[in-house]
Amino acid sequence: MTPASIEAMEILRSPDQFHWSLLFGLGLVMWAYAAEIRAKNWDAVLMGLLFSAGEMIWEMINSLILHFTGFAGLWTTPGDTSFLILSGINIEIFLLFSLAGVVLVKLLQTFDDAPDTKILGLNYRVFIPLALGLFSTAVECALNRAGALVWVYRFWNWPHIWIILINYCLPYFLCTWGHYNISRQGKIRIFWILAAVNIVFWVVFVNVLGWI
Repeated sequence: MTPASIEAMEILRSPDQFHWSLLFGLGLVMWAYAAEIRAKNWDAVLMGLLFSAGEMIWEMINSLILHFTGFAGLWTTPGDTSFLILSGINIEIFLLFSLAGVVLVKLLQTFDDAPDTKILGLNYRVFIPLALGLFSTAVECALNRAGALVWVYRFWNWPHIWIILINYCLPYFLCTWGHYNISRQGKIRIFWILAAVNIVFWVVFVNVLGWI
């Protein structure tokens, strides 16, 4: 295993990493969801849950890559954290991702009363997911440069940042399409499917096999 992978395995789901600052981040997420629930903005709430559930499946796949290669996942998050959930995601990152879907929907809703709105020459339904994908990629690159997020594979590393950009833009575009084309009941059904996959993956690969 790479040094980063070893470091991540040493602190994986260790309660010794706990820090009280975690509660502040949790409180912010609770406040954001409570605000959307109070406003009955169910589309934002559902997209936040969908984005989070999809992200966790992707993170478990990344951890399985580490298991089967015995070398590294596509990305690794060693180092300082309040709780490392999986080799590539800590609790702080998860809390951030839990807000991504909410932010996307709220930005889209800002312009929904004028569906022909363009930003920098692009329809807002294209510009917003693209901008969020670019921003997320820039943050990931900054974390990599700081050593907080480690890449080792040549195809998932500098200068092949375009692959990482696709990795971020694709979920934002899929969620944008789903926001406008899937009914609320459909989104609820998809969430329960993703939640079930998460539970099965966690039980099998974490609790039973201990692979991730």
